[in-house]
Amino acid sequence: MNEINLNTSSVQNAQPVRQKKSRLWLVLLIFALVLLCCAVSVFLIYAVSLVDESGYASISGSTRYATTYGETTSANKILTIAIKGPILNEGSSQSFDIFGGGYVYGYEIKRQLIEAAEDSSIKAVMLEIDSPGGTITGSQAISDGVAYYKEKTNNPVYAHIMGVGASGGYWSAASADKIFADNGSLIGSIGVIFGPFKYYQDVTGELSGLEAVTTEGGIETYYITSGYYKDFGNPYRPMSGQEMQSMQADTDLSYEKFVSFVSQSRNITAEKIKNVIKALPYGEQKSLELGLIDKIADEGAAYYELAEAAGISEDYQVVEQEIDVDFWSMLFYGKLLNASTSEVKMDYCKELCGKMLYLYGDPQLLR
Repeated sequence: MNEINLNTSSVQNAQPVRQKKSRLWLVLLIFALVLLCCAVSVFLIYAVSLVDESGYASISGSTRYATTYGETTSANKILTIAIKGPILNEGSSQSFDIFGGGYVYGYEIKRQLIEAAEDSSIKAVMLEIDSPGGTITGSQAISDGVAYYKEKTNNPVYAHIMGVGASGGYWSAASADKIFADNGSLIGSIGVIFGPFKYYQDVTGELSGLEAVTTEGGIETYYITSGYYKDFGNPYRPMSGQEMQSMQADTDLSYEKFVSFVSQSRNITAEKIKNVIKALPYGEQKSLELGLIDKIADEGAAYYELAEAAGISEDYQVVEQEIDVDFWSMLFYGKLLNASTSEVKMDYCKELCGKMLYLYGDPQLLR
């Protein structure tokens, strides 16, 4: 009997021990959940802090120059600046879209040039251009940046067009000392386009404002342009009406500014630009004949000539601005708040439509 009583007592004593262990595991689980919630909260706060006004993640870190060609030990640098895609006004070189939206921010390019003017190791700048143009403000910012750099350093700035250097893209190129164009490039389109303006006649239904509309009378689309054939290829034409005269006057003023800038920069008369070159784009050979470019050359030849002009052809390296990216920034690389690819891709029309532009083509089709 005594043995039985001892065994029973042992079982009874084991129960509180198991209860204590269960409570300990529960406390540990709650503690782990609290830590996890705190970590997620910090994680999300940091993520939101990375998102800029455009909704794209900003990559934190310091800016430095990375060598793309030549000996890294060389004290002489040629800075290459990419102007590829439609040109907008303000943004950040530290804003990215993992699906390749392809915006160019004019004021960011200007800031790069201002910084380069303070670096004595940068002996020249090459603008790598593949752009159909964009906003007037963004294009002007790039040319202002080039003018600042040249005035401060007296160093050469060349432009190399690979693909398209049209409208605002050409405005940017015209600010350089010399313009080179690769084979197969499209150059020119010196003109201004404003629109599109739509008129929905006899609307019978709509969804989400004017995003989806049904009409009985159809939809009319208008563009205001300045420069012969600026809306070349546009299926919506013609535009007429006295109500557009005031906006046409503003467009004409911007066109005169464009013509004057190209005339002074390229030493081409305004009359020739308006009546001979017009607002048409041209291939590299015709562009050379018209004086829009200085030479047809591939990338290597363009850089060599720039190095010669800077007096560093025997010893130089080509660099570009590089950003040090930390782990958390890489983790949130791209747009954070939308899951689908269609939401992440940039909507060019949203940024460009309805604005006065130095742009070749229809902003609705730039996708």
